[in-house]
Amino acid sequence: TDAIAVWLDDTMRWGCLTLTAGARLEWIPDSRATDKITGNSLDFDFVEVFPGVSLSYELSPQLALFGNWHRSFRAPQIWGYDFNNPDQELDFEHGANVEVGLNGKNLLGCGCLSGSLALWHVDFSDFLDYDPLTDIYTNLGGFESQGVDLTLEADLGRCSRALCGWSAFGSMTRQESEFVDGENEGSSTTHVPEWTGNVGLRYEHRSGLYGVVEALHHGASWADAENTIRSPADWLVEVRAGWRKRWRVSCLTLEVDAAVTAKNALDEEVYLVHRDNQIVPGAGRELYGSLSLAIRF
Repeated sequence: TDAIAVWLDDTMRWGCLTLTAGARLEWIPDSRATDKITGNSLDFDFVEVFPGVSLSYELSPQLALFGNWHRSFRAPQIWGYDFNNPDQELDFEHGANVEVGLNGKNLLGCGCLSGSLALWHVDFSDFLDYDPLTDIYTNLGGFESQGVDLTLEADLGRCSRALCGWSAFGSMTRQESEFVDGENEGSSTTHVPEWTGNVGLRYEHRSGLYGVVEALHHGASWADAENTIRSPADWLVEVRAGWRKRWRVSCLTLEVDAAVTAKNALDEEVYLVHRDNQIVPGAGRELYGSLSLAIRF
């Protein structure tokens, strides 16, 4: 699969009000696959424009009200290709997203706290999902989701010199999602947990060395569209240590980040239930290194 995406936007300001409007062009000129058993092949191309707009109003130097709307998509997945149907037609799965909320910074007396609170709603059409029991890619119908997101971050060094370099962060999402048409109308959407969240602690030294410890929670969810089987909740720990440095070179800013990360650091057992007889194990402890270079003009 080859994909090309282009995003263009413009920002306009009038006093305390900021408006940003734009559009994303998503073009997949060639998405192809071959069934090695039958030798049959399929080849698709997709192109569409997805608009978006956002508004922000500054209530005070510390607090801003925001709202946004945009169209979203999910590209067809490879397991949706029906190699026995040469006339098959596939399209993007479409969604409309609305969000309103508050952003805050330098809150509390010491100005150490920042965060956001957002209410959101997603209207998604033609949700396609793979059923490993029947080996069929099924259109489960449209679904609607709504929820609330809360994020907080505290610069602990602003509260006490002894905690210089330390910060704490966390987020929480509470959501509801259900099918609004099709044979499963009224049922909760598959593999969408009611609760997700994370909490973590970060330390950054003046030399560029840093470390992060984070706990991530993924709540229980329904494994089937009929809502008869549950996938369990889990808590996982992630640890990251690295070195980050910035240099200013003429009109450029260079940033290098080298790190080592341990995902599922405590090697907890994780699994996803598809059906009562279909259990997929998750990854155990993973250790990997990364190196990134960012150039900003």
